[in-house]
Amino acid sequence: MSALDAFQGEIRAYRSEVRGATSAAGAPGPTGGALLLRVPTPKYPTISAALAAAQSGSTILVRAVAGAFLEALEIPSGLTGLRLLADTTGRRRRRPVLDGGGFRAVGVTVDAAGVRIRGFRIQNFVEAGVRVSTKVGGVRILDSVIQRIVRGPGVDLALASGGCLVYRSTCRRCGDSGMKISGKDHYAVGNSCSFNARYGIEATSFGNHILSNRFRGNGVGDCLDAQGNTIFYDNELGGELFLDGLGTSCVALNRVASSGPADDEAGPRRPVAVTAASRDNTCLENDLGGASLLALPTAAGQLWLENRARLAVVLSAHNLVVRNALAARGLVVRDGTHTTVAVQNACGRTSCAAAPCPHTVVRVRSGESISAAVGSAGPGTTIVVEDGTYAESVRVPPGKDGLRLLAAGGGARLVPGGSDAAGRTGFDVWSSHVTVSGFRVRGFRGAGIAVTASLGARLLGNRVSRVPGGHGIVLNKTFSVLLSENSVSRAGGNGISITGMNTWCLGNRAVRCGGAGISMEETNTFGNAVVDNVVRLNRGDGILDHAGPNLLLRNTASGNGGSGIREAPGGAGFASILENVASANARYGVELATGMNYLAQNLLSDNRLGAIHRQSADTPSIPSSS
Repeated sequence: MSALDAFQGEIRAYRSEVRGATSAAGAPGPTGGALLLRVPTPKYPTISAALAAAQSGSTILVRAVAGAFLEALEIPSGLTGLRLLADTTGRRRRRPVLDGGGFRAVGVTVDAAGVRIRGFRIQNFVEAGVRVSTKVGGVRILDSVIQRIVRGPGVDLALASGGCLVYRSTCRRCGDSGMKISGKDHYAVGNSCSFNARYGIEATSFGNHILSNRFRGNGVGDCLDAQGNTIFYDNELGGELFLDGLGTSCVALNRVASSGPADDEAGPRRPVAVTAASRDNTCLENDLGGASLLALPTAAGQLWLENRARLAVVLSAHNLVVRNALAARGLVVRDGTHTTVAVQNACGRTSCAAAPCPHTVVRVRSGESISAAVGSAGPGTTIVVEDGTYAESVRVPPGKDGLRLLAAGGGARLVPGGSDAAGRTGFDVWSSHVTVSGFRVRGFRGAGIAVTASLGARLLGNRVSRVPGGHGIVLNKTFSVLLSENSVSRAGGNGISITGMNTWCLGNRAVRCGGAGISMEETNTFGNAVVDNVVRLNRGDGILDHAGPNLLLRNTASGNGGSGIREAPGGAGFASILENVASANARYGVELATGMNYLAQNLLSDNRLGAIHRQSADTPSIPSSS
């Protein structure tokens, strides 16, 4: 049984729970009839009084008072799309305080989808600051401070919740973890989690997204990934990140803050930054400083690429450790199966109880066939391709799980062969946990790289160009695929075309393509993180989203023939569109044909038809900070 076949039950649960949590909301209805309620006023002296009078799509503006609102709030299921916002107009701009007095259970219980909570200080509750209930989705917790929770987490995202965003908030000094994520497809972006009793963020389900957060002083560790298939990207770590459960998580571009005075001659106070106890994780370009990487005996199939760390310790099998900069003791391998491959690492000293087994590495030289090497390779084999031009299509059929195809330098080029009658696809991948890294792919008619029916594939640093009849990179029926620092130019269709869930599209470029730069196809293509990409001069939209519950963060979309970012009709909405730059596009900076989307901190300029165009019925009467 393949890795994808074994994972099908989890994928069905992911699709069902996320779709159920978000589609349950529907649209809140035209907001022309929705209410704007202000607190405190004689009519609504408390927030609870305003909630009792609210309806779907209403906005409650809460002004800070001299003391605090001593109440616990419940937002019932009928208040879909409610906005509970701090009124920060005026000179003082203080946060309203919601205080539990040390005995009330939960600050805000959310039973309705699409609710926004912004700008509050929530403190002194017993069980949670904010709790999103089971089967509720699309809730946004924004720019809030949640602190001093007696024995629970600051934010509690319950089992079977989905598609929620916690953005630029603070969770500190909670009696449990700062955030506890029990649902799927949640996004924690730009938060601070510090001095909590357990973890900064504890994810007990899979398929979540932890990006650009700051962690300090948490009791057990910074993050617990208890189920896998989660991304940790661009976070500042102060403690340990622990990977467990199903594996196939991605840890990329994180950094460890200096431990300061706690350092001594034995090293930092918390010497291990990332511990893997699960299979098939990727650690990519992390700057761990004086901290270390550790793969426990259960953690086979790790890919550690271009990290900087004090030490890398491998106690498991079938790992690939490439181009890492390791100081002090360097690399320690205790792999009794002799299947770990370590190449091109720079370290002070290498200590290996057992050297890597040569039969797990195959070298392909110029004039030889990559396809022949793939055909004879077993699962988990590393194929290193030397510089040269290879005129062939390379198919990785089912049954080759864990295969790694690495270009040794920058000059391994794949082009259509003269005897190749199809000439349609450069790399055609049909197995799981396959890595394709560092190739130049040019001139294929259908797709440069295609990945189909795959779990955990990794496409890293490839350059795809001149695909006249199709897309540059194509994902079809995939889950937890990593696309990082690939470049696509002059594809006839989309630069990157995604039909799959839980994709991590990080730092790629798509330029001068005939369709969209990046397109998320079909309504089930949700749970994706599209971050730090550049899409320019494409004939279609820069980023096109047909599904909805996806994160679009810090992308640059300029000079495209459509809109910079477009949420297409038919999707579920609930997109989080944050900190993007969209300029000089032929239509709009951001075009929304679905509801319940959240925009914040985007820079939209010089787009021909305007900055933002909303076609949906739930245009907010009090707009978000766009």
